[in-house]
Amino acid sequence: MKTIAYVDGFNLYFACFHHQEFQEDGERQRRDPLFERLQRGKWLDIGAPLRRVSPDAPPDVIHYFTARVSSPASDPDRAERQQTYLRALEWAGVNVHIAQFKKVTKPGRLKTRIACQAAIRSVPDRVHVELREEKGSDVHLGAMLVRDAFTSRFERAIVVSNDTDLAPAIDMAVAQAGKTVHVISPYRQPSTTLQRVASNMEPLARELILECQLPDEIRVNEKRRITKPAAWH
Repeated sequence: MKTIAYVDGFNLYFACFHHQEFQEDGERQRRDPLFERLQRGKWLDIGAPLRRVSPDAPPDVIHYFTARVSSPASDPDRAERQQTYLRALEWAGVNVHIAQFKKVTKPGRLKTRIACQAAIRSVPDRVHVELREEKGSDVHLGAMLVRDAFTSRFERAIVVSNDTDLAPAIDMAVAQAGKTVHVISPYRQPSTTLQRVASNMEPLARELILECQLPDEIRVNEKRRITKPAAWH
């Protein structure tokens, strides 16, 4: 069975390595005990867990969608670490698709009181905030999924994401193109919106991330090597 995987890189990163999720423990909550260990799992061989969750139809092709990050003064090596990882993925046969970050300005309402000597009327309750947002990768992923479904490039697709913006594309691939789309959520609580349109959906087991790592040093050829960033050890 021809299978293609589509990986939402930022959704995967923020779910597994950035956000500290919580588990219910009776009436109390405690920090996910795996979170600190997962910080050593960023050197992920993305194809390995996909083959584990779909042993009968492992992906023949893997597309990985992301955007280039910048390096702030507090983390000057961040962009270099990302580029090293993307080169490692390409060595492993993954097709990497790069989008861009853009600065956007959005309105918002102040929720925190501001101590001010001026009259109350001079303190606005609405402000404009400048943000950097990743643009294009989810659209690219969705468009490629729909194109591949209607041109029968796959019989089964694996989508790694919990982004509800992908629901229309998944719905078209399943309901109109008649393909099977298995969605793997990087978050512990899969989106109900995606569950309604996907053929099936399940959360990504955190243990698989730790078990499915690339070699610490990849020998590309006699002169070139790709080495796991020191900060990820």
